[in-house]
Formats: sequence, C-alpha cells, structure tokens
Amino acid sequence: MLYSSDRKLYVAHFGHEKLKGARHWALILMKNRRSGKEYQIEGSTITYSYLPPEKNVKPLTISTFLGMTEVGVIPNKRRDEFKQILATVPVVLGDLQWNCQNWVIDAMSTLRKAGFNVQDSSHDELLKRLDALRRKRRISLFSKFRSKQNFKIMSTAMG
Repeated sequence: MLYSSDRKLYVAHFGHEKLKGARHWALILMKNRRSGKEYQIEGSTITYSYLPPEKNVKPLTISTFLGMTEVGVIPNKRRDEFKQILATVPVVLGDLQWNCQNWVIDAMSTLRKAGFNVQDSSHDELLKRLDALRRKRRISLFSKFRSKQNFKIMSTAMG
C-alpha cells in the first residue's frame, strides 16, 4: 500500500541529445510531481565519488534531462535507512567499463536485498525504458514546436 508520505523512486537520465553515448544516470526520490532529492556519483574512471544528496531537484527544468522511469517506492519510515544504504554502495575506480549507470543498478540491487520495494531491472532493461522515454519526449517536443509554427503561420495568414 502506498501512503501519502511514501516516495516514488526513479532512475533519471541526463545528457545531450546529440551525444549518443554520454548518458548520466541518477536516482531521484520524488517529493511531489515536480521535485525530489537526487542521489548520484560524479567524476570519471579514476575520480568517481558519491555526492551528498541534492535537495529540491526539479528534473523537468534541467536542460540535460532526458527522462526518468519509476523503479520503486520508499516508505517514509525507512527513509533514513535508504539514505545510509545509498551512501555505502561501492564506487569502482580504475575500471573503464564501470560508470554511474552501474552504480545505479548496484544501488537498486542493494536496496532490494535490504527489503525495499525496488524493481529487479537489468542495465539493458532500464536502458530500453529510458531510451523509449527520450524518443517519446523528442516527438512530443517536436509536436509542440510544429503546433507553434502552424499557429504562427495561421496568425500571419489571418492578420
């Protein structure tokens, strides 16, 4: 059962639309429909580190935001435990095949093993879901742009 104080957990991805390989993943525990608290690592192969949670993140206002997909629900009464677990998820240094996406998958697995209601999703499954959202968002933005263009054309023709 979802209580009003429970928070939905999402995997969010960020990047530049034209840079196909560069996609940053983070976990966001949404407070409401617009904002939440972000959990992530940053850096590069030899400098990755866990960041303190960032409060009041508004994904829809971030220019590099490409979409997010729900992966679980975190009960209010276990939120402190949730934060402690994420802070202890190992960060791998020196491995060119490991990055923030692996950390998110490892974090989800660790949470699930601790009894949290978090999906058992593979990297490929999440990648497919996030790519589908990115394509859908791009189509939606294009449709909005076309509607505005058509409105301008119609306004010019009428006036």
